[in-house]
Amino acid sequence: MIPTIHQILEIEKFFNEINIPTVVKLDQASTQTNAPRFVQENIELLKSNALNAVAAGLCYSRLQALKAAILDPIKA
Repeated sequence: MIPTIHQILEIEKFFNEINIPTVVKLDQASTQTNAPRFVQENIELLKSNALNAVAAGLCYSRLQALKAAILDPIKA
């Protein structure tokens, strides 16, 4: 799925309105370190239109996964 500009701006707004933790546990086996940098770089990539459809979809999907993990943290 290629995210629309509305979806990109919506997820960017979400991350701009919260204090992004540096480390976020995505699932039992995955942890995102330096989450603020991850968010910044991925949003910049999406807004640049430099990605093909598959890469843009994966990039947006990773941002959604991070958002979900922040909203509903995985218990250690």
